[in-house]
Amino acid sequence: MPTFTTDSAALDVDIRNSWSGGLVADFTLTPQQAVTGWTVEFEYDGDIVDLWNARVVSQVGNRYVVENLGYNSTIGAGGTAGFGFVGNGPSNEITPVAINGDAIGDGANPDPVPLPTVSVFDATATEEDGTLSFQLTLSAPSNTDVVVSYQTIAGSANAGADFSPAQAQVTIPAGQLSANVTIALIDDADPESAETFQVELTGAVGAEIADATATGEITDSDMAAPVDPDPMDPPADDGGADSGANGGGSYELSLDDWGSGFVARFNFTPDTAVSGGWVARIATTANVTNVWNGDIVSHENGVLTIQNASWNGSIAAGQTIEVGFQGSGSSTGLALIDTTLPISGVASPPVDPDPVDPDPIDPDPVDPPADGGN
Repeated sequence: MPTFTTDSAALDVDIRNSWSGGLVADFTLTPQQAVTGWTVEFEYDGDIVDLWNARVVSQVGNRYVVENLGYNSTIGAGGTAGFGFVGNGPSNEITPVAINGDAIGDGANPDPVPLPTVSVFDATATEEDGTLSFQLTLSAPSNTDVVVSYQTIAGSANAGADFSPAQAQVTIPAGQLSANVTIALIDDADPESAETFQVELTGAVGAEIADATATGEITDSDMAAPVDPDPMDPPADDGGADSGANGGGSYELSLDDWGSGFVARFNFTPDTAVSGGWVARIATTANVTNVWNGDIVSHENGVLTIQNASWNGSIAAGQTIEVGFQGSGSSTGLALIDTTLPISGVASPPVDPDPVDPDPIDPDPVDPPADGGN
């Protein structure tokens, strides 16, 4: 807060708030001796739209002269009188010229001390993080607390659905350079692409706003990257005798891969009704956990065999069922090998009365060698 002095009085000027095209200023007058009636003369390149505890008695160009009102004309020795105004104009500088007709003397500071500037910076977080923090930074430390007002503005991210809307203030303590604006994120179960919203600085006390807006990006770590629904699907067959085709149904594979793990979902749609159960064999070297809508029969030599659960062994023609699992490790090479479901372009598993049997070479391994002596 700059102080301007004459031989008989001092004047403190505080820019309480400022924005592009306006300000709020407070003045405190402290005479060295008791006075009855007082005036303050200053320069301001703008219009005074609201003045309190004083009145304008003269304006020539950008030079104003204000004086006391009836109730605050007398100031005792060591006392003070305060007044202020709201101004609109291109400049946020106020230059006091005289107090009670006495020019501001040598050693005064006729120019306000430049305020630091405050900026807000872009930020990114995942939906699962729960919050997104925007950093506010001052161009230089301030001797007083800097209070910054802000609000959120929805974009492709919706207020109330993707983030909690906010309109509040944050304080950068005196001597510090930064503080954070933290916005709560809303996590849902829907796979989503990256979405954005903005934080806008709407006002500042003790600083000028340099960069008023920042963009926050919300990503979804569970989002599936676009993939070929069937990256391992063999070329279409034209109906040859040994085509490997297994019916006219279809399937689709979707993959949510975050590098160290993944979730795989197979949607099977047979074209004819299925009853009595089904089996699907899938190529994967990952450690498989959390299987749904099916039971693991075996997982050996990079081949995962899944059969129907107790309740979905029968499927109507055209009905779609989802079978999925979570894997830790790489999803490289993940593919459907074969299935007993009637799916076009996918072979049937080798015929085996017991698909769990790891070695179908001998149908009766318990049978002892034949004895030719009896």
